[in-house]
Amino acid sequence: MALQTVSPEVVAKRRDLILVYTDAGGGKTRLVTSLTERFGNIVYFALDEGSEGLDSVLEKYRSRIHVVRPSWDDPFVDAAEIASRNWKKEFPGAGTLVLDTFSNLTWKLLAHCTNKGMFSKNHVEIGAGTLLKQALPDRGDYGGTHAIIRNFVTQIFNQQKDMNIIFVCHADLPDRDETGNAIPGGPATVGKAMTAWLPARFKTVIRIDKEVKNSIINGQVQQETKLVARTAPHGSWIARINEPSEKGNPIPAVPLNIDPINFWNEYDKHFYKESA
Repeated sequence: MALQTVSPEVVAKRRDLILVYTDAGGGKTRLVTSLTERFGNIVYFALDEGSEGLDSVLEKYRSRIHVVRPSWDDPFVDAAEIASRNWKKEFPGAGTLVLDTFSNLTWKLLAHCTNKGMFSKNHVEIGAGTLLKQALPDRGDYGGTHAIIRNFVTQIFNQQKDMNIIFVCHADLPDRDETGNAIPGGPATVGKAMTAWLPARFKTVIRIDKEVKNSIINGQVQQETKLVARTAPHGSWIARINEPSEKGNPIPAVPLNIDPINFWNEYDKHFYKESA
């Protein structure tokens, strides 16, 4: 039989699929590594250059983090291993996968596809004869990489069903498409075509927003910057959360403490039940 009935136990089981994005230095890594205990240990994929150092991670959370760094010899192989290896078996006690940043993985995939001529043989090259040699992608390279990204997301969700999954992305500014239609700001991947597609795959999409407040103290202008985790659309930015309440989203905006576990405490209070 092709169709299967889903048991109530499977329906009730909670698995978090979360996407977090903001500008560089906006507190993404600290937020996704300051999780509550129920998320278990973290398998942290250091996909940005230097992110394996966990520089912005609070010391008290480091002991629960297992860092995995790709070789980048072949981003396809790296992506396939991330999606398919049994990380729970490899790291007993692990309950959450964090990809930081997924944006960089997608850019590596695009560059690899372009340099190998997978979708187009005729490319303009820059930096010939140097370590900076790079073929410039065309429409076919973008389309092919989009298909790869979609397949990766499907595979990691299907292959890692016992793990919470958190994608971390850089931010892509609001824009307009070729016909002038507005494109909201969202997670940065390969081109604007993925800006709305990727967030729709996740139960929770968080954008970290910087609120700047100016005040005058003793005749001097002082600036205070506050980070806010938003789980509801704001301005031209995408954010969302799946919630079953008739009262609507209870945490559309949560100011972050220096230790941003305060966000996850609020999140768990409303969206996680121990019995699940």
